[in-house]
Amino acid sequence: MQRDAGNGAELIERVRHETGIDIRVIDGRQEALHGLRGGISGLPVENGVFFDVGGGSMQVIRFRARRVTDAWSFPLGSLRLSRAFLASDPPTRAEIRRLREHVEATLAPATGTLIGEGEALVGTGGTIRNLAKIDRKQTVYPIARIHGYTLDRARLAAIVEDLAARKAKKREEVAGLNAERGDSVVGGGLAIDVLASALGAPEILVSGQGVREGIVHAMFEAEPPADFEGLLRSLRRNGVTQTFNPA
Repeated sequence: MQRDAGNGAELIERVRHETGIDIRVIDGRQEALHGLRGGISGLPVENGVFFDVGGGSMQVIRFRARRVTDAWSFPLGSLRLSRAFLASDPPTRAEIRRLREHVEATLAPATGTLIGEGEALVGTGGTIRNLAKIDRKQTVYPIARIHGYTLDRARLAAIVEDLAARKAKKREEVAGLNAERGDSVVGGGLAIDVLASALGAPEILVSGQGVREGIVHAMFEAEPPADFEGLLRSLRRNGVTQTFNPA
């Protein structure tokens, strides 16, 4: 990610110079707002927890009446975790245990309150979408679109366990999994499983949308659907202002 890269500013300037494209790097708080806005658009949810797992980080946002109440950013991306903890192919039980323990401890600030009645756990990002596609291939589900798909937590755990038991090349044989996800899906899947378990969520409502769609909504909506100042207070309170600063 450009915010983490030491040569991020140099890369952006080079792209601008060579292509003429004006690139603007959004900071983490803007990413969180756009992610929630795009992620829950078109879904029948008002209250709950939203997460977005990318390659380098995981954003976790609590929302009520579709407005942000708390937000965190954790260095728990699928690729980052897989590289840091899963050295063996396939990963050993000890490696998986250490990864899960690390994720559980890191997520503690965001998982102190369980998912309540009338709340939903909503997830977006390539990892959860691929896991949902795998589940869809294994069950009778006539709709091709993933947006709005419900993934049972027990099914999630079973799929991740199966993927973790395979060598990376063998994971590519699993129907529904994109080939480029084979080296990172286990790390991201374990992190999502830990999050869902810690929150006591029986299922995950999968979103096929995210930051890109949120940016489009922001271009045409006069009023943002989130408490922006409340989000800033939450970020400062949760001690993640440095994490959210652009590189």
